[in-house]
Amino acid sequence: MDFVGFQYPWAWALLPLAAVPWLLHLLRRRRFRRIPFPSLMLLTEQQVVVWRRHRLEELLLLAIRTLMVVVLVAVLARPLVRGGLPGWLSPAEQWAVVILDDSASMASGRGGITAMDVAKRGLDKVLKGLGTGSRVAVVGGGRGTPVLSGFVAPGAASRAIEAAEPREAGTDLAGALAAADRMLVQAKSPLIIMASDFQRSSLGGTGGPVERLESKARVVLVDAGLKPPPANLTWLSVTASSLRGRLAVDGRWTGEGPARVSLEQGGRVVHRTSAAVLEDGSFSIGMELPSGDSLCLRAQDDGLALDNAYYLGGSGAAGKMCLVAAEADAPGQALLARALESLSGAGWRWKRTMSPGPGDLRQADVILVAASRLEEPLIEVLSGAVGPGKGAVVIVPLQDAPDRYNRLLAGLGSAANLLMMIQAGEQPQRLTPGPSGLGPEWDARSAGAVQVSRYWRAAYPVPAALMIGGRDPGLVLEESSRGPLVLWLFGIDPSMSDLAYRPAFPVMLHRSLEHAGEWCRAVQFHAGDTLRLRQELAGGLAVPGGGSLPGVTENRMRSWALDKPGWYRVSGPGGRRVAAANLPSGESDLEPLEPEKLAAMLAQVDWAAEGAGPGRSGPGQPAWRALLLLALLLLAGESGLRIRLAGQKNG
Repeated sequence: MDFVGFQYPWAWALLPLAAVPWLLHLLRRRRFRRIPFPSLMLLTEQQVVVWRRHRLEELLLLAIRTLMVVVLVAVLARPLVRGGLPGWLSPAEQWAVVILDDSASMASGRGGITAMDVAKRGLDKVLKGLGTGSRVAVVGGGRGTPVLSGFVAPGAASRAIEAAEPREAGTDLAGALAAADRMLVQAKSPLIIMASDFQRSSLGGTGGPVERLESKARVVLVDAGLKPPPANLTWLSVTASSLRGRLAVDGRWTGEGPARVSLEQGGRVVHRTSAAVLEDGSFSIGMELPSGDSLCLRAQDDGLALDNAYYLGGSGAAGKMCLVAAEADAPGQALLARALESLSGAGWRWKRTMSPGPGDLRQADVILVAASRLEEPLIEVLSGAVGPGKGAVVIVPLQDAPDRYNRLLAGLGSAANLLMMIQAGEQPQRLTPGPSGLGPEWDARSAGAVQVSRYWRAAYPVPAALMIGGRDPGLVLEESSRGPLVLWLFGIDPSMSDLAYRPAFPVMLHRSLEHAGEWCRAVQFHAGDTLRLRQELAGGLAVPGGGSLPGVTENRMRSWALDKPGWYRVSGPGGRRVAAANLPSGESDLEPLEPEKLAAMLAQVDWAAEGAGPGRSGPGQPAWRALLLLALLLLAGESGLRIRLAGQKNG
């Protein structure tokens, strides 16, 4: 047998016990006394020969006893061997769960051989070494941890493994380990066999250790990664700005030559470009963003075809109506009108009125309130107009009394309450992101240059998205009981802040309207995520490749599982909404986990690595049963030899 490792190498600290038989032998010899004896000349030659043979048999008995101690210590160390063991030497009733990584990265390949092929070959070798009475279940290591087979004989499990194929999903080996642990909690001799390419994000990417297994199962890793990894293009960041009409792409290309990317709309190529690659493989590309939906970025052919397409959601705001409740001559309104006009390029339409009729409210997708004086009838109309999918952006002005806007906020279901106007003093205050932060599309860095001279102090139970001076709420993003709400507490009046003169103004206004107009948001998801919408907003869901899903309704929310990349189209009262799902970017990074990091993440797990491909080796199948059998044979030999020697002495 080719020994390549031990599960418990600390057991070899007991090896000095092998000297115990020799110490006992020496102590016995010291008890004998030398007695003078007459001449031995009368002894025959035959008696001398018998004495010498008796001496040799005693030494052989000592050697057998010493070897028995060494073998028993080796059994405690649980040796592992590379190569197959006969089934009768493996645990007869072992229960095992095979985790076969079926995520998208397992489709990566070179020369017609994929990581999935290598994994299947390695698992076949390991399963052949299990006892005939073993029971094996198979689960997927991709997101969702699908069960590929229940507990069956090793041969049936091998057939389930052979039928498995990579899915368009991210990797979740940590989740699969937890599922396998639950399956083996009551099992005898539990074993988990995990076959994966073990790329950087396979165990979650957080760097934290995997939790200790309750079943105390031994984990055998089958490395299926191709060495070196195939060349691949990774989408690191894709930002579509409908406001600027630009598409910005950041990525990484590990192959030779420039990175080549094309933009498709409705299946037709509308733009092709290439970019030089830096030393670390990164590149950046900018291109014009066409209007409409069904946009898709496509990479050049590489080692992983499943991630070559990057789908973009619809531009969301295209053709949407904003109802503005504000006086035309109020302070800051001219600057607001200019900003709203600039948003027409992003698809927004708007109408200003202080007396909205039923038709205005019905056509509006979002309501913007910036009136310098709110009358009670207008408060009632606006409060009743907001609902699921149709929210409001409230910009509190300088002049009006806070109680009027507090009644409006209460009617909108907001938890915010205006307290008093604050004068910043000689040194204007700055806007800073709150603990939850804002996405890069909000241009929070530019917002940080805004100088706030006056603002409304408000009571709000949680930190706001933007804070004033790092202390008071400035910009509140809220999902109230009535609908989505955005609250600006620094106004647009130049005497309150200089935001209206900053480049960040139209950007923040655009994002605020998108947040309040829930149906107007362009949404991006990862394959495996769940799309949730209010029941009133959602009809059916058209899935990639045709067909539809009804969804699951609970607590007035409808949910759909986005199980693969592509476009998902939701129909509802706000029209058609296009959501896009893509593979997580970490799935495209085919570089393997560093051995030190892998060991750190599995520090609380009893694990060993098994070679799966040519040239790789590691601890394999347990050989303790074979050594225990050897110890029993040595015990039988020692007993026979001891009885023989005792008989000779008595004779």
